[in-house]
Amino acid sequence: MAPPGKSDNLARLAKAATLAILLASAGLTAWIWWLPQSLPAAQVWGERQANAFAERRIRQLTKQQGATAERGAPQATTDPEAWKDQNRAQIEHIAQKAEQRYKDQFAYQAADGREYIYLGDTDSYFWLHFARKLLRSGQLCDPGEGERCLDAQGHAPIGGPLAYPYSLHVYAIAALHRLATIIHPDYPLAESARLLLVIVAALGVLPAFFIGRRVAGTLGGMIAAMTFALHPLILERGLGGDNDVWNVVLPLFLVWAASAALSGSLWRRAVFAILAGAVAGIHATIWQGWVFAYAVVTAGLLGYLAIQAVTVVGNTRSLRVWRDDGVIGAAQTLIIFYIAAGLFATLAGAGDSYATIPLKALTTLVDPLLEGGRRPRPARWRGRTSWGPLANFGVPI
Repeated sequence: MAPPGKSDNLARLAKAATLAILLASAGLTAWIWWLPQSLPAAQVWGERQANAFAERRIRQLTKQQGATAERGAPQATTDPEAWKDQNRAQIEHIAQKAEQRYKDQFAYQAADGREYIYLGDTDSYFWLHFARKLLRSGQLCDPGEGERCLDAQGHAPIGGPLAYPYSLHVYAIAALHRLATIIHPDYPLAESARLLLVIVAALGVLPAFFIGRRVAGTLGGMIAAMTFALHPLILERGLGGDNDVWNVVLPLFLVWAASAALSGSLWRRAVFAILAGAVAGIHATIWQGWVFAYAVVTAGLLGYLAIQAVTVVGNTRSLRVWRDDGVIGAAQTLIIFYIAAGLFATLAGAGDSYATIPLKALTTLVDPLLEGGRRPRPARWRGRTSWGPLANFGVPI
């Protein structure tokens, strides 16, 4: 066998560099998302309180020395730095006490005796309630009339229907907690929810990187991955135990799979189109607004098919576009995705019939663009730059 050539070595080096970039990006993302657990603001708060005490004390001494000097008695002036050095132990003690008071407002002591930070919002504890219920009883639905999934504790005391009876978020929290308690029996359920979001966020680096690399090369992929990891809005909504991070990561996987299905053999197209449909179905279990990302991808595939057809007409001066391999491949991808997404969304209990899911998704996306400028804005949306479903995309209307 011939020894590997220079091109083979460069290819291996490129793959190794890509893997290193992915691992570094995922690691950095996990560190950033786990950072609030250490509550770094507490140390800053403690230092500020200690410095404020030192400054007040130095001002008091300086004022006393000024009054003594006015009476004619000799008095040495206080050197601020020298005073701080002399009282370093007291200043550090005040800083530690202030830091602990700050932590006490945001932390709780779990059964294992350790302190953990509370989750960020009420939605986090909403999902935590169902994860705990799943762990205790093995099911989310309470007994009720008919086949509807009911939550007896919702809208207390009368109960109500459960909007997400198959939520992947709840099942993932419960599964991760079972795994965590094997290693650490007293591990808090809230920390399992927090750990889950860290893992999901780290996984979100993968589609962000590959989408960016497909558009702008390896550097573009790295920038896309870091943009996802550091975006303030994603961090604001994702830190804690809520399911918002899924609504960013799953659309990224959806776009990645759909774009990968646009090239290659029929088998490759079919596999990635079915994968994209499965991701859409999984998203339907987590959020009723799954149709937004689905509509964007569906519209993108339709647009790609139209571009392929127009290109063929322009190059061949023929309307027989169905004979072109590019048009056939784009149509195959769109059809397979349509069928797979409809099937998986129906299995996920999306609430719409198989045939109307894509139509309603596209209507939901297009209607605000066509009619939003002519409608009076509801009072709750006045003063905002966007409203309606497109507010989730930050599109001004």
